Amino acid sequence: MHVLEPGPGRGFFTLPLAQIVGKSGRVVAVDLQPKMVDRLKKRAGKAQLLDRIDARVSSANSLNMDDLRGRVDFTLAFAMVHELPIVTLSFPR
Repeated sequence: MHVLEPGPGRGFFTLPLAQIVGKSGRVVAVDLQPKMVDRLKKRAGKAQLLDRIDARVSSANSLNMDDLRGRVDFTLAFAMVHELPIVTLSFPR
């Protein structure tokens, strides 16, 4: 299972998600703040979960996750959606 977590901060939900997806799963945590990504990686390392987490720094204009198209099974966007720019989604008919 691939889980996307935009705005993970220090990883309050990221670490439990990494436990849930198991060794074959992946949690992609994307944050705008490099310091938060560094702290998340440090906490994940201590919890021995870093191999299940892909922690990325986004830019102000993009979440930098084009490579995940069609690969995300679940997205946890908790208490951070208001931080995202308005995006227009289009779905094929």
